[in-house]
Order: sequence, then C-alpha cells, then structure tokens
Amino acid sequence: MASVVKRKRYANRQADYADEYAIAYQREDDGTFTIWAEERPDDPYRDPDEAHVALDGEKVCVAPGREPRSLERAEAIAHTWMLGFSVYIRSGRFPRGTRRVDL
Repeated sequence: MASVVKRKRYANRQADYADEYAIAYQREDDGTFTIWAEERPDDPYRDPDEAHVALDGEKVCVAPGREPRSLERAEAIAHTWMLGFSVYIRSGRFPRGTRRVDL
C-alpha cells in the first residue's frame, strides 16, 4: 500500500512574486515516488498538458519511465515543477529545458 513519506511547505520567492506550495511525496508499492501538489496557486489557464499537473486532482505529472526512485530525486522534480508552474500561471507557458536543483 502506498504511503506519504514526507509533506513540506515551500515558498517560491522571486523578485516580482512569491507563490506558496504544499507538496506530499508518496512511496508507491513499486518503489517509485509520486508527487502531490496539495496546495498550489490557482491555475487561470487550466491546461493539463502545459501545467504538468492533473486538473481533477493534485498529482504532478512525470513522464512514464522517469518516475523518481529516491525521495531526493522526487524533491528535485517537485522544485523544478514549482518553478515552472509559477511561470506557467503568469504566462500560459511552462518553461522548457533542463534545470539543475541542489538539495
């Protein structure tokens, strides 16, 4: 049975804004982690392909086969998603490309 192993509140503070998030990390039976955005800013565009989060829930989308197998990797993905989601809700576009996250 899957279980939440960590819940954490985050603030994405940038020069022009600050967004609050609450993220839960759940360990699945297969050893991977799912990321749940339990609290996030309102999404004015409601485009699941661009937002990378299920609109009818809270699950952050991760490409099939790329699911994190460690909590540290799940946290890095969550940080990247939060940064991108904050840009998306202001522009309608999720930034592309890779990011480096130090935890």
